[in-house]
Amino acid sequence: MAIGYSYSDHYINHMIMQAADERGLELFIIDPKGVAVLDKQNPKNPIRVPNDLMASLNRHIIGASQRPINVTFGHDPVEHGKIMRFFAK
Repeated sequence: MAIGYSYSDHYINHMIMQAADERGLELFIIDPKGVAVLDKQNPKNPIRVPNDLMASLNRHIIGASQRPINVTFGHDPVEHGKIMRFFAK
């Protein structure tokens, strides 16, 4: 589970991708951007380049939440249930 990680550190991203590809790491992402946090393409760039991070990790994502943690654990039973199912795996 990654909570609020920006996926901006190339070295850590490489380690996450390697663990996903070689060891079957599954990800649950909690971020205001949801899984879009993995999209590191510049939307102002007219030339779209392949996004290795998104392409590599997309099939390893088993869930995501865009809700703030205080809301999830405060009064959002749907998002809370998604997180709890992750821990029950």
